[in-house]
Parts: sequence; structure tokens; C-alpha cells
Amino acid sequence: MGHIDKLNHIIDGLDETLIVSITGLRQSGKTSLAQKFATQYQGSCKHFGSEDPRSLARFTEPKIAFEV
Repeated sequence: MGHIDKLNHIIDGLDETLIVSITGLRQSGKTSLAQKFATQYQGSCKHFGSEDPRSLARFTEPKIAFEV
């Protein structure tokens, strides 16, 4: 699946739900894909990295973390 196809797949997911998760092996380009998507997406977008301590800390108050 090419980069454009992956971006379109995320958009398709957002047509169905408010949250899309990008999963995959370490070093497979998940963060790069999320960052690329965030720069092109016209709507509200939040990124949470599972290896970023600040991202993980936001989940102590999930209601605040997901506010738009």
C-alpha cells in the first residue's frame, strides 16, 4: 500500500468514526504517516505517540485529551 493509499485509508476511517489508530511494527513509518496526514487534513487532528511520555500523561485525563 503506497503512502497516498494509506492517507486515503485514514480519511475513509474518519468518515466512519472520530478516532483512527495507526498501528504497525516499530520503525515502520507510523509517526511519519501521522505527521503527513496532520499537515494535509483540514479538520481537527490530535496525535498521541505511545512512546512519548507527554502523550501517555494526557491519558490520565482522557476527557481533556480528546477535547477538540
